[in-house]
Amino acid sequence: SIPQPLRSHAGPGVDGPLACPDHLGATRKESADCEGSDATASRLVVTSMPAGLHRSSHAYAVSALVVFLRLPGSRAAPQLRTSTILSLSGDPTNENFATKNQAMNVWSSTPNTETLVALVHRYGDMDRRADDQEFAVAWQSDGKTMHEVHRVPMSCPNVELVVPNRGPFAYEARLDASPWSMHPECSCPPGAVACPPGVEVDTGSKKVSLSSPIESHFVNLQNEWEESIADRFVLGRLAEAVSASVAPAGPRPPNASATATDGVNLACPASRDEPIGSHSVTYGDIEKAHIRLSGVEGKWCLVRRGVCDETAKVKLCELSGAIGTIVVDHGNFAADQEIIVRYSRKHLEKATKPILFLGKAEGDMLFSNVGSSIPVQVSVGPEVAAPESERVKPGSGIVVHAMVPVGASLPPKKSYPDLFGTAGWLEVSRLRDIMFVCFPSLSEVRLYNISQPLSDITLISTIEKMPCTGRSFHDYRVLDHKDANGRFQTLLVDPSDYGNQLYYYSTEDPAKPDLVYVLRADWEGRNDGLGHVRPGGPGGRYHIVTWHCSNLYCGKNHGDAVYILDSWNLQAPPYRVALPMLTSGGFGRDVACGEGDDGVCLVTLTWDGLAAVDAGSSPSSVNKFRLITSYTGTEFRDDGVPLGRLHLKINSGAQKAYASTVFSRTFYVEHSDFSYRPLQLGDSLRAYQIRELQLVRLTDYDEAQLIPFAEVGNPVKHPGGDPPDRGGRGRRGGRRGRRGGLGVSQGVMIVLMVLLGCAATGAACVVVALCRKRGGKKPVVMVPAPEQAPTTEEGTFNVVVGRPVVADVPGVVVAPGQACPTMPAVVAAGGMKPRRESSFTPQAGAE
Repeated sequence: SIPQPLRSHAGPGVDGPLACPDHLGATRKESADCEGSDATASRLVVTSMPAGLHRSSHAYAVSALVVFLRLPGSRAAPQLRTSTILSLSGDPTNENFATKNQAMNVWSSTPNTETLVALVHRYGDMDRRADDQEFAVAWQSDGKTMHEVHRVPMSCPNVELVVPNRGPFAYEARLDASPWSMHPECSCPPGAVACPPGVEVDTGSKKVSLSSPIESHFVNLQNEWEESIADRFVLGRLAEAVSASVAPAGPRPPNASATATDGVNLACPASRDEPIGSHSVTYGDIEKAHIRLSGVEGKWCLVRRGVCDETAKVKLCELSGAIGTIVVDHGNFAADQEIIVRYSRKHLEKATKPILFLGKAEGDMLFSNVGSSIPVQVSVGPEVAAPESERVKPGSGIVVHAMVPVGASLPPKKSYPDLFGTAGWLEVSRLRDIMFVCFPSLSEVRLYNISQPLSDITLISTIEKMPCTGRSFHDYRVLDHKDANGRFQTLLVDPSDYGNQLYYYSTEDPAKPDLVYVLRADWEGRNDGLGHVRPGGPGGRYHIVTWHCSNLYCGKNHGDAVYILDSWNLQAPPYRVALPMLTSGGFGRDVACGEGDDGVCLVTLTWDGLAAVDAGSSPSSVNKFRLITSYTGTEFRDDGVPLGRLHLKINSGAQKAYASTVFSRTFYVEHSDFSYRPLQLGDSLRAYQIRELQLVRLTDYDEAQLIPFAEVGNPVKHPGGDPPDRGGRGRRGGRRGRRGGLGVSQGVMIVLMVLLGCAATGAACVVVALCRKRGGKKPVVMVPAPEQAPTTEEGTFNVVVGRPVVADVPGVVVAPGQACPTMPAVVAAGGMKPRRESSFTPQAGAE
């Protein structure tokens, strides 16, 4: 009788001797002690199939346990070992990593130490925004411990920090205004007319600018799936001015439910315990009940918070003819307050009138003046400014910070306020002193020379007519690399966040960027889902691509693999390396690859932990493009993710990864703690905490030793491409697409190993294997011209997880079997980590 297979955290391969159930988690010495002194004895080893194989993209299965001999003196199985190397402070400072985009990196310091630089957000009191701060922080690491060596305060609590892959400088800039920013004041350039926008009250005798809707009381618009929506009728997003007198809501309206109570100015059709008084109420529900307020038509409807949901108050005011709704807080809580107003997209609802939320003191002032003979006027709009405050610190351009000593003759920082105003995103090339800056309002990407940042920063060139956006979940949007001839090329990754489009530019002369190819990477999704692309292999020759679209919503195979492209042989199809350890809702979040001959890339799998892939840097490697091992520890799996919300796993566990520049096969991985209970209460800040760095090392790996049963990359369909404006059309390659799995040669090897084991032990074995079905051909759609996401007034962020793939965009379909021209095939990607200052939460059914 064969015991139950041991569960392996080390991925595919040998699980260990049956007598040592903890073998994989042990050190080499512990393993030797466990096995005993008889080094010559052969041992029977059980190999189990990787967890999650039933949902991988492979079309094969093994229906019996495979038994073979582990010969004496064989090496230990490769392992990923993790430990917590850094924890940010909790109460009372409550610091979190704010590493959206290129806001963290690793710099070499000495042969035995290195420096990590990252943006850190300090929340202070988690229930207030006024005390938020951000810092650029440097830590020194010796590969075992880390300690802080430098901290620089940022000019505002929501900035963009660019940390290149080499020191000593980091670059601070201001971001374009975002619909869900907790600090819109940080997007105010000097001289802005009304930034941030405010609320003005004219009592007839004086004009007052209200502070509570700017500093402590906020409105969040959501759909029925609890997703924040960008309807333009809250403060900061109003496109038109609104000015009108104010009228109180008055007593309980006729036909209202008895549960609404007799309170004055509550504007409740019923209590929140009834559907018509809850957050799920629709305009149609109130109309059917024939409930209306009197005296508010053409005016601001002034209501008090309480009894029913704010959604019911707002919709009743609007149906009664009010020009907008002002909700006054009850003052029961000292912390910042936020009300949520929901609109049912199923019933074609959207916000059409402005909504304001005031603190109790300012609201009571309004109520007291409304009773006078002189009408009280309230004005909002793009030309109405907020009151002056120390919090509002206008900024523009770039501020250069020296994060390590640069010499007594040089200043620690320098500002370039006239370089530009705000930007969508910034990213520095990994190979050259060039900074790429996206300007969404101008539809262009600029290249700046940053070779002497403390002396001067100059414009090199501009890529015009290039729609780009900073409102995506892509962390990396630029990949600077060299082709087979050693000439520089630059890839802009899906810059408009739509269509999985890749733009290749020849930038050997950065003053004259030349568009060479436009590709659509549609291996797993037509318009959405493209993840990260990171360089790996010798000199970054290979490009490792992830997909940020889990199997839960985007199809069985989405996100279950990484793709490897050879930038020196761009006609070749990408290789697909399956990640069978992924569970439902998971995907490859990020990739980091070691320099030199390490040849190892670490793939972060959020909830599902980590995986290591051989990228083929070492000439002696026999595991090129193979899955080496994986690790899923309890530290990556937070409790409390409901079965119906498995997509929230993406916010838990291993997030972005950074390869060490000094220590071989060593990585730093952001660790996110997710708690569902605060999210249920609308507290996304406490729900998502990124306070830890994990040190991850790959041990016991010899690239010259074949990893048995390892997932090996197999070529997939050709990623079609087109030279732009050359009059030609890309053609599909004649190769048959293949998905990852056991090929014929691997199957033969397995059978031979099993037969050898059976012969040596005299045992009877039965091996049942099902051959993998090869994938068929599939048309490749070429993109003849850049595409841009359709703009909608109520559009959400371009969420990938939690939404289906949208309808196809017309393109040129090329018949299978035709030849392919020479074309680049490098793909790049973006992240799902929620924006640090956003209350937005990816949910099922995103629009």
